[in-house]
Amino acid sequence: MAGDTTYIWRWRARLPERYGQRCRMLVRGLTMNSCLLEFEDGYRVVTSRNGIRRVRGGKLMAGERSRMMNRTKLRQYLGGMMWSEVLRRIDNDELPMPLWGVAPSDPKALWDVHMVDKALDLAHGGAGPSIDDQVKMLDRALGFR
Repeated sequence: MAGDTTYIWRWRARLPERYGQRCRMLVRGLTMNSCLLEFEDGYRVVTSRNGIRRVRGGKLMAGERSRMMNRTKLRQYLGGMMWSEVLRRIDNDELPMPLWGVAPSDPKALWDVHMVDKALDLAHGGAGPSIDDQVKMLDRALGFR
């Protein structure tokens, strides 16, 4: 199922936080050039097909870093943690489930680096203020608001 990710979101104006992320087309409209996309984290959106580009031969596009980790890379990313500890943290919601609803024990299971980072931040006391909060604090400090 994870091999079905054959498109990349290419628009920065719409869904800028999704720019460069892989997705798959679930449904294609016939008359208005629209489609239903599903991103690797399960988020779905109906949009124009002009906003996506096909990945050629499964290779990464220029400027795209691989955000996917298999089980081995996840353990390395977590500092060589034992697999039983990884499973315990997944059960306790300290780490995310693999993408596309695949079981963690499945050899095809993949994790998104950003989702793992967010889960680790939340497990260790939160991710800190958002960019909007930081802008508001700076505006208040400079007397703009």
